[in-house]
Amino acid sequence: MTTITSDDLPELIKLIDELGGNTNDERLSQQYIPLNFSYATVVDEFLDPYSEEYLDQQVQLYREIANRPLNQETGELHPVDVGQLVGTANPLGSRDVNHIADYVRALATMLSLSDVGNAARVLDMGAGHGTSSEIFAFAGCKVHAIDIDPALGDLSQRRAAIRGLDIERSLLNFDNLHAIADGAYSAAYFFQSFHHCMRPWELINTLKQKLLPEGVIAFAGEPLQTSWWKNWGLRLDLESLYVARRFGWFESGWSHAFIRDCFERNEMTLTFFNGGLGGTEYGFATKDDEKRAAIVHKAEILGLKEVRSADRADLPQGRYHSEAGERTTLDNHLAFRQRPGAGGALFFGPYTPFSAGTYELSLVAEASAGSEGTLLLDVRSQAGTVKWFQEEIPVPATGSRQTISRTFMLPHAVSDIEFRAFVRPDHQWTVTVPTLRRASPAPE
Repeated sequence: MTTITSDDLPELIKLIDELGGNTNDERLSQQYIPLNFSYATVVDEFLDPYSEEYLDQQVQLYREIANRPLNQETGELHPVDVGQLVGTANPLGSRDVNHIADYVRALATMLSLSDVGNAARVLDMGAGHGTSSEIFAFAGCKVHAIDIDPALGDLSQRRAAIRGLDIERSLLNFDNLHAIADGAYSAAYFFQSFHHCMRPWELINTLKQKLLPEGVIAFAGEPLQTSWWKNWGLRLDLESLYVARRFGWFESGWSHAFIRDCFERNEMTLTFFNGGLGGTEYGFATKDDEKRAAIVHKAEILGLKEVRSADRADLPQGRYHSEAGERTTLDNHLAFRQRPGAGGALFFGPYTPFSAGTYELSLVAEASAGSEGTLLLDVRSQAGTVKWFQEEIPVPATGSRQTISRTFMLPHAVSDIEFRAFVRPDHQWTVTVPTLRRASPAPE
């Protein structure tokens, strides 16, 4: 694993620029993936994630990464040739059919699930180039698009005028929506834009007032994860570090539990569905129970499943590592497959804070026929020195797949929980990383 600091970012940015800004270039991956970004800023994950103190720490981390003060009015802009893009097939000027098709599919599905009715008025939040606005307007919506970029606003309005699309564009940031009418919209949509909001719980409260009683807030293409933070914070992957340092973008991400709580604080129920942009998830929130039931029913008709139920703990898959295995999938979940002849830790991680309580650990394990011995599972903290659970799991006689569920209890909060699975060289195991369900809080 490569470890870099903020002092190494200029060299990294130069290299990515030489590769045309392509953070997926294989030459870059060979040198920097997997990546660990070591920062000097102090961020206390046990602070109230809604507090100004915690927000200030994340802003300080942004300043360390971006090497500039945070100013979203100037730091979220896109260099764009408006004249060139006015006449292109899509506002991005892209000819990448697969990429654009996935955009259109995700946007159309989000709109379809919302069931907003004829000529609905909708808000397109953080509309950017206007791709989402054009899809919504093409479907018959009256679109009010919100964005802080004047050049992109000009692009969207010029394209709409030529094509006869019902799109109104306002130059506003997420913190200043007072000019938007209350109780007037059927839905507010985010497409790869919600994560630029610094206080999502406040924005949700504002948007709720703009919606009709049965209105929906929905998002797609948003970074839902806990790879770096228990609740929310700046993303520290290669692409996010690049765009923050290169352009000044504020690239945050949240856990499923945290963003769900942001909605619950505003009396809205957030539901997640699979099948979103690039394999990510959709989020739909409403305060109307009948509306939520209708969305769930329509999702089932379209073959989408509700995921991330509220009693599941979300673990940061990006922080799992392996000595003896290679990453794969099993039952559509991250897993590690044992390399032939390799022994040791099949997986270990994710070094995540947990509050006190009883938890149910579940994983799927598959061993090839003829394997011998056991799979050793344990749960530890403090660099492996404190043990909370340990058990040896025998290989099934037939070598078949098995689901393993066990419980363990934490009498107090623990800052660095680590789940581990150990195998011997003569085994042939494939094991998913665990999922967690909170069974109960710790006893008083």
